[in-house]
Amino acid sequence: MTPDVEKGIAEIQHAFAGHGVETVETGDGGAYVIVADLDLGPAFVPRSSWIGFTLPYNYPLADVYPHFACPDLATADGTPLPTPPLNSGQSMPGFNRPATMVSRRSPRWNPAHDTAALKLMRIIGWFAEQAAQTRAAA
Repeated sequence: MTPDVEKGIAEIQHAFAGHGVETVETGDGGAYVIVADLDLGPAFVPRSSWIGFTLPYNYPLADVYPHFACPDLATADGTPLPTPPLNSGQSMPGFNRPATMVSRRSPRWNPAHDTAALKLMRIIGWFAEQAAQTRAAA
């Protein structure tokens, strides 16, 4: 792994202390990463899931995209998953786990301030926002 990828993993481990962090090298300097037991909020079942992603060899110059969550992800109210950004029937690279892809690109990714840990926090925040939007629409 490149030093920047190793630094990104260390930042994730620090930001998500208490959650298991698994990594697998990509073979080109990057890493596949899974963070366990993250709270997705009340709009989804299961409410807790792992979230995985790839830190590319050119991290932090490249956006960390896409993310993946558990394959059985569903909405708590039984409505279909919003597609996009959620796409079931996918596979988490590097771990060959069935998954739901979370397609949340960061078109203004800036390596001066964007990190994999912050992007993961934004992904988790997006899940939490869905509960607020569901309540507002009701």
